[in-house]
Amino acid sequence: MVRKVQKCIDVILNEKRQMQSGNTGRSEKEDPSAQHPVSSQAKGYSQKPMAERTPVLEKLNKNKEIKRKEEQERKASKQKIKRNDMSL
Repeated sequence: MVRKVQKCIDVILNEKRQMQSGNTGRSEKEDPSAQHPVSSQAKGYSQKPMAERTPVLEKLNKNKEIKRKEEQERKASKQKIKRNDMSL
């Protein structure tokens, strides 16, 4: 299970690096619009920009940060309760 998740994260990171470097992983031979731009437009194909995906790691980091803040709040409230108990 952990290996599958790690592999998915690695694949997503590799895709992100390729997108940032401009390498989509397809050569000009594989891209039909690169060889025949007119015929691809006639067939109704249009090059649409890829939708921005939020990386999985950003979500994981946000979740970790939220959990860390919640834990700090819990500790602070416990300390406050202890101080109140000691003052009584």
